[in-house]
Amino acid sequence: MIEDLLLLRKVGQAQKPLGQESVDLVELVHEAVAMTGLLMESKNLVVDVDVPERPVLALGEREELDKVVLNVVSNAAKYTPEGRRVRISLETDTDRVVLRVADPGPGRTEQDQAQLSPGFSPPTP
Repeated sequence: MIEDLLLLRKVGQAQKPLGQESVDLVELVHEAVAMTGLLMESKNLVVDVDVPERPVLALGEREELDKVVLNVVSNAAKYTPEGRRVRISLETDTDRVVLRVADPGPGRTEQDQAQLSPGFSPPTP
């Protein structure tokens, strides 16, 4: 969990701005679901993926964005109790993309959330 927090903090650091290539987040979500598929299947998790059929592009470094997406999806797979549901969605707004991974796992404490980069706000239920 600490590594997850550090990775998210690193992504938001101004000293190391992300690259400026176009990265398809729909593709990254599908890859992350495929990579965690065996674990999700072994735990009998129901996985709902709600992403647009068209590419959703974000500017950044593919490798870093891939790590973030895989990390969040794999945490849902690891920490969701057996037989439960994981919901993954991508939503676009005028100037941003929102990746949501909702699961009934334990979540992050307020103390953990305080370690994330400024400007990060977890979704409200």
